[in-house]
Amino acid sequence: SGGCDVNDVGDVSDGGDVSDGSDASDGADFSEGGDVTDEDDARDGDDFSNEGDVSDGFDSYVSDEGVVSDGGDVSDEGDVSDVVDVSLWNDVGFEGDVSDQGDVSEGGDVTDGCDVSDEGDVSDGSDVSDEGDVSDEGDVRDEGDVRDGSDISDEGDVSDEGDVRDGSDISDGGDVSDEGDESDVSAEGNVSDEGDVSDSGDVG
Repeated sequence: SGGCDVNDVGDVSDGGDVSDGSDASDGADFSEGGDVTDEDDARDGDDFSNEGDVSDGFDSYVSDEGVVSDGGDVSDEGDVSDVVDVSLWNDVGFEGDVSDQGDVSEGGDVTDGCDVSDEGDVSDGSDVSDEGDVSDEGDVRDEGDVRDGSDISDEGDVSDEGDVRDGSDISDGGDVSDEGDESDVSAEGNVSDEGDVSDSGDVG
């Protein structure tokens, strides 16, 4: 920090923890600084040339492995930034819109057997353009967690059903309010209606 060239100091890891408040954006050159994985946001404009190109990354952290896998321009697949986490999918296949596939809740293969994995890892820039634009399938996150095996395809709006993940089915239960208030027992009469013991005469 302070404008010093980290290159003259040696490995940043030998000089203490850069993440203890040092601002990587102060102009220091980390081109040979060793591991700065736990440090700042890769967008701060520092020179991480030995770490790979992270200029196209989002909120990715620099690692020793080279180009951050979720950064860069995956141009063959359309704009990945408009898509949800692809890892939520099992088999997307070539059908197009998942909403046409029926029940996704089983967590199995909702396609005709075409597996995205056969085309390579989406994160490495493989071409999955034959499957259409993933963004056309909507945001899977809006339907809850597809991985939990819950059946939400026929339920209509998940928000109307409560928490689909708890397995509770309250759609047929009717409205509890229609059953009346169980605490109301006034219809049974009032004990005072049984007469007043004083009407029996004065035993004394």
